[in-house]
Amino acid sequence: MNMKRNFNKKKKRKEKKKRGQVVVLNSFATYEYDIHPPIKEESVLRNLDVLVPEFRHCDEFIDDETQPLCLRKFLRYCRWPAIYQFRAHRLGITKPRLFANYGGKLVRVVMASRFGDVGITGDLEADSVYDLRVAVGDLINFSGD
Repeated sequence: MNMKRNFNKKKKRKEKKKRGQVVVLNSFATYEYDIHPPIKEESVLRNLDVLVPEFRHCDEFIDDETQPLCLRKFLRYCRWPAIYQFRAHRLGITKPRLFANYGGKLVRVVMASRFGDVGITGDLEADSVYDLRVAVGDLINFSGD
């Protein structure tokens, strides 16, 4: 961590913040701390491609004909705006139940997020409380009612 100390006689001098630096101002001196050491961006991008698999948003599974129908129905219902869900509930249409395997265990999928992941729980009777949020691609063997 590099630290530079600049003495200045003006009390509140405006300093421009650079990316990756924290500027601390007090009445005696200005301190600049480099948070991140310089990194070559090309090497980081190359490493990320290897370590992180491609993430698919849950909305991409809705119109994918190769996915199970129970998954597509559940995601379509959960990603509806709340007013549509409310109207569907008044007409007697309930939220579909979806089960899947995650890490060798049977779990219930209870939520689909706008961020693209889903909420899962080990309690197969729970309707809305989830224990973990995972990507849809991490789940296998979907089943529903």
